[in-house]
Amino acid sequence: MRRNLDFFRGETFSFSGQVRDSNGAGVDLTSAALTWRMTRERCRIAEIELTSAGGDITVDNKGNWTVTIPASSTEDRWGGWFRHQGEYVLNGETKFFVEGEAKVREDIN
Repeated sequence: MRRNLDFFRGETFSFSGQVRDSNGAGVDLTSAALTWRMTRERCRIAEIELTSAGGDITVDNKGNWTVTIPASSTEDRWGGWFRHQGEYVLNGETKFFVEGEAKVREDIN
C-alpha cells in the first residue's frame, strides 16, 4: 500500500491501513512482528524505527494496523522529505504493508 504522509515535527501522528490476502480477506496480524522505518530521502539509515513489540504499531486479527509516531520521535529533528516503509514477518515470511514519502514540516512558530 502506498501512503504519503504530511505532518509537523513534534506532533503525535497516526496513520492506518489494512493487509489483505489474495482473496481480499484481512490477514490476522496478531502473531506478526511489524517494523516501520523513516529515512532521509537518499539515505538507508533509519532516522526513526517503530515496532509492534514496542507498542507503536497496533494490529488486529482482521489485518488492520495503526502506526503511531510519538511526538518525541520528531521534536528534535529537522523538517524535510523522508521515505518510509513498513514490513511484517508472519510465519517466517517478510512482506511490506506500507511505503511512501513523508513530509515533516517545521514548527509554525
